[in-house]
Order: sequence, then C-alpha cells, then structure tokens
Amino acid sequence: MERGEYLAVRVAMCAQCHTPRDESGALSRSRLFEGARVPIASPFAGTPWATEAPALAGLAAVRRDDLIAVLTSGSREDGRAPRAPMPSYRFTREDAEAVADYLASLPAPVR
Repeated sequence: MERGEYLAVRVAMCAQCHTPRDESGALSRSRLFEGARVPIASPFAGTPWATEAPALAGLAAVRRDDLIAVLTSGSREDGRAPRAPMPSYRFTREDAEAVADYLASLPAPVR
C-alpha cells in the first residue's frame, strides 16, 4: 500500500483535486480522496473542464479497471478521456495497480 499511497499523493498529486479542502484552503486530511470541487477554473475559454473530481476512496465512484486504464493510457476502457484538468498519465501497469489497490483500501465516503 505504501507505494500506491506515495504515487497517488506525492507523484501524481491526485489528492489535490480529489480531496475536499477546509476553510483555509488546506486539504482535509481526514477526508482524503472523498471527491471534491476542482480547485481551479479553466484558463481556456470554451474548453470542457471538470468542476468536480470524483471520490476515489474505496473506489466509490470509479471502476478499478477504468482507473487503471486512465492511469496507464489517459482514457477509460471505453476510450473516453476524463475532462481537463485531469492529466493524461502513462503509468506502468504495476504502478497503476498499486495506486488502485491503495485507493481501494481507503474507506468509501459516507454520502
């Protein structure tokens, strides 16, 4: 799990968009990967831009296979790419699986 946590938090920086922020704008460490409003607006007029980042904790809002596909190829299994600002990652399968395993190990958010 440590490798997946390292990759998700320190390398890919997934927590920056997929974690809610507190009143001061800091990441809410008690709610890691519970989904959140994307903290930046599109700098490009007319470009499709996500305003919400889905919950990744417990793989609550994403399928494991889709997450691995996005992390290895930049698009879901059906070929659709997530909207910006989601980066087009090119992780190795092993690293993508480590991230998926880490996120699956987190408790899913209670809605």
